[in-house]
Amino acid sequence: MRKFILLGLLALVLLLVLLSACTREKIINQIVADTSCFTCHSDQNTFILAAEKQWENSVHASGENINRNTSSCNYCHTNEGYVAKLTTGTAPSVVENPTAIGCFTCHAPHTNGNLTLRTVAAVTMQDGSTYDKGLSNICANCHQSRRNVNTYVYDGVKFTSVHWGPHYNGQGDMLNGTNGYEYAGYAYSSSPHTTRTVNGCVDCHMYPTPSYGMGGHTWRMEANGTENVAACNQSGCHANVDDFNYATADFPGGVQDSLQTLLDELAIELVAAGLIDSATYHPIAGRTVAKADSAGAVWNFLFVEEDKCLGIHNTQYAAALMNSSIDYLRGTLSMSLIASH
Repeated sequence: MRKFILLGLLALVLLLVLLSACTREKIINQIVADTSCFTCHSDQNTFILAAEKQWENSVHASGENINRNTSSCNYCHTNEGYVAKLTTGTAPSVVENPTAIGCFTCHAPHTNGNLTLRTVAAVTMQDGSTYDKGLSNICANCHQSRRNVNTYVYDGVKFTSVHWGPHYNGQGDMLNGTNGYEYAGYAYSSSPHTTRTVNGCVDCHMYPTPSYGMGGHTWRMEANGTENVAACNQSGCHANVDDFNYATADFPGGVQDSLQTLLDELAIELVAAGLIDSATYHPIAGRTVAKADSAGAVWNFLFVEEDKCLGIHNTQYAAALMNSSIDYLRGTLSMSLIASH
C-alpha cells in the first residue's frame, strides 16, 4: 500500500514539473514575441515618432475630402478604400467611418513584420504608359490624371461639367512626361527629373529637413516661406539652387515665373475662344467643342495648373504643352512646326 502511495506521489510531482515546464516555455515564448513589438514601439525609436509628427503636418493628415466616399473616389480619398483596392482589386461601394490617409495606408507592419511599403509595383497609367520610379510607385496609384487623354478628348466632345478634364493632382503623369494633349508634328521633350530621380516623388518630397514642417512624411516642399532647396542640391543634381524659381538657359527669367506667364497667356486665349470661364477658369459646362485640338488646349491648361508646382516636376514638358496650345489657338501652330524643322 505504501508503495502505491509513493508511486502516486511521484507521478503527481512529475506531472507538476511537466506542467511547470510547459508554462515556463509559454511565458518565454510570449516574452520573445512581445519584444518584437519594441522594434517600433519603444522610447528609443525616434524615427517612428518623427515620422508621426511630420505626417501630422501633411495634407494627407487633414482628412480633407474623405467625404468623397463612393467606389470611384474612396480608394484614393480614404485609408480603407486604398487598402481594399490594393489588396483585393476592388474599392468598397461606401466606407463606413472612413479615416485619412495614414501610416497603415502605405505600410502594413503588423502583417509584414516591418515598415516596407505595401507595394512598389510599377503602375500602368490611364493612357497605357508605365510609371516605374521605385518607392514613389505607391504615390502614382493616386497621383495621376485618372483619364486617358487619347480617348477623353475627341472631335465633338462635350464639357459635361465644370470638372471636365484631367483629375486633380496628376503629378505622376507630369513627372512621367505623358498623358498631355500632344499636337501632331510638335516636338515634346521632358526635363531630367523624369530619369534622374530614382525614386521619383520620394527623392525630393521626402528629403530630410531639421524640422517637422517639410520634407520627410510631410511631403511638403515648402513651409512658412522656406523652400526645401536642399533636395535640389543633392549630389548629382543641381548646385547652388536658392529657390524653386531658378533661372535656366531656356527660362532666364526663372522657371516658375516663366511657366506662370505661359499659363496666363493660355488662359487669355481660352477665355477668348469661349472655352473656359473668365472668372473661375473652369471649362464652360454644356459646351460642345468641335475640334479635339481646341478641347486639348483646355486639357493642357488644367493639366499644368493642377500639377501645382509651375513646371518644377517637368519643366520642358509643361512648357511644350502650353506653347503648342497657345500656338494652336492663335493659329500659328503650323509656323511653330516649320520653325522646329
